[in-house]
Amino acid sequence: MFRNFLYTSALTLGLIGIAASSQAQCPGCVVNPACATTAPEGGLCPEVIPAATAGLAYDENITFYIPTNATDPSTGIAVTVLQVTITGVTGLPFGLDWQCNNALSGCVYTPPSSPPASELGCVKICGTPLGTPGTYTVRVDVIAQVVAFGITLTQPLSFDASIQLLPPVSGATTFTFSGAPNCGDQYVTSFAAGINESPRLTTWDWNFGNGQTATGQFPAPVVYNPGVYTVSLTTKVFDYKITQVNLNSMNDNWCGDVEEPYLFGICTADPDPFFDVRDASSNLIYTSATRDDVLSASWTGLNVAVPTSFSIEFTDEDVVSQWDALGTFAFNPTGPGVYAFSGAGGTSGTVTIGTTLADTYNDATELFAFSNPFIGPSADITDATTIGGTNGAIDITISGGTMPYTYFWSNGAMTQDISGVGAGSYNVLIEDANGCTTTASFSVGEPANVPCAPAPTGLTSLIFGPTSALLSWDPLSQPVQGYQVQGRRLGEIGWVSRKVTGPSLFLSIFEPGRTYQFRVRAKCSVTGNLSAYSAIQNFTMPTAREGAESTPVTVSVFPNPIQDRAVVEIGLGNDQEVTVTVADQLGRLVYANTQTRLTGLNTLEMDFSNFVPGLYLINVQTERGLEIRKVIVE
Repeated sequence: MFRNFLYTSALTLGLIGIAASSQAQCPGCVVNPACATTAPEGGLCPEVIPAATAGLAYDENITFYIPTNATDPSTGIAVTVLQVTITGVTGLPFGLDWQCNNALSGCVYTPPSSPPASELGCVKICGTPLGTPGTYTVRVDVIAQVVAFGITLTQPLSFDASIQLLPPVSGATTFTFSGAPNCGDQYVTSFAAGINESPRLTTWDWNFGNGQTATGQFPAPVVYNPGVYTVSLTTKVFDYKITQVNLNSMNDNWCGDVEEPYLFGICTADPDPFFDVRDASSNLIYTSATRDDVLSASWTGLNVAVPTSFSIEFTDEDVVSQWDALGTFAFNPTGPGVYAFSGAGGTSGTVTIGTTLADTYNDATELFAFSNPFIGPSADITDATTIGGTNGAIDITISGGTMPYTYFWSNGAMTQDISGVGAGSYNVLIEDANGCTTTASFSVGEPANVPCAPAPTGLTSLIFGPTSALLSWDPLSQPVQGYQVQGRRLGEIGWVSRKVTGPSLFLSIFEPGRTYQFRVRAKCSVTGNLSAYSAIQNFTMPTAREGAESTPVTVSVFPNPIQDRAVVEIGLGNDQEVTVTVADQLGRLVYANTQTRLTGLNTLEMDFSNFVPGLYLINVQTERGLEIRKVIVE
């Protein structure tokens, strides 16, 4: 019933050990005293272990808080935590180590000893992680001891935690190299392998991609000429194994037993030797066969995996008498070979050590060395011909580097030259086939002041009924603040004026059967000048009967080209449902809007600020059919 609380306490410690397989490598952890406040029920500070990046140094302090008294969240039972101990961690990325702040005490934490300081612990995680990027699942083993209802419970627990290993910056995970991609002269670079599991045998085979190879963890610096090279490294880690044992001589501890009696000054029988292989903690690894009645013996064809530190214990086997110790010898192999031993009063021989492949790490990355610098770019610039106009152009010339080039303009263009642009500064980044880049900035100008011209043209009048009409005209190429529309009945002298911002005006003030006139002038937004009035456009309203038979649909979009926002005007002869969609040059739908629109002029304001510059089709679907307008988004 205390398992949930144990889980909370143990997981607190479990998570802090997610980046290590052994201790004593990361001293100096600093406790964050605020952790007791930010995690009052017990927990980590920070809550999430920061991700590591393959090939980059990693150093993090993790504080954990274990409250002395707490309540099991599932049962509501009050418990006292006496002790929590970290006992083991497995499944970690290679290259990271950890150390708790009380490593000398075996990472044992006793919250009640002197709170609040004793309720806080710390683990430093450090090293340079290597290996395949991804999320590593780590098994954490702890022992928790708690008291509830006066009963002390001790429970070993195991939990799974995780740490994310991000891809390396350089592209390689098991080795690093100095320097950076060079788009100038040749350069010299140094390499370093990151994996070395000594005292396990580790080998390194380098291929530098330029015909040179090397071995060793830190090969000699390599000189590269211009070009692109694939550098590869194969790292192999070997475990040791015993392949043969020769016992050349033995001490006389065996002589005098019932099986080998000592008579008349000599031993009347020979010993029966065998050997045990044990690890550094005296745990038995292997027991050999017994050789009967011999003064020397050999064991061949063995395949006994051994750690980097082990011992061999020779013994005389007796059926009745106590077995006799012939000597124990310790070994710490530094590579494959034959290792001799002697001592223990006369026991001697040799042990042949071989290797078996345990792990192989294959890694490669590209190294860039270029020396064909750019010349330029230079540019021929065409200024805009009007204030606010968009007929400027930049024609650039460049050489050097390695073709083909890729162009990235600040206005989003990816062509060598740009046109149809207004006054302003334009930056370009040029990248060649090798990834080398150069940048430049060019300015397009415009006239200091020009008249607001020409006068509006393209005046039309679309009749919606005996009293309603849509008056429209072509917008000026210059940016405008608005338009002034003047109208009158045919034959009258005075004009009636209206101001509008767009190139159209819908009115429902006309008399059936009467003829009217209208004209338009513009006010330019850059200069503030007024254009001349347009030519006069006449139109005649239908009688009431003619108007009832006419239900036209009109669509206009302004401004065009579009920079940020645009207005779609839809003139309807009757109430109906209208669908407005926008599609790009590939026919992909990027906008859709369906609403019921009323008789007369309807306006829809649209935001194009997030659209990629280019050509778009605005489609307006009504009861009478589909109206399509092409627009340019700059």
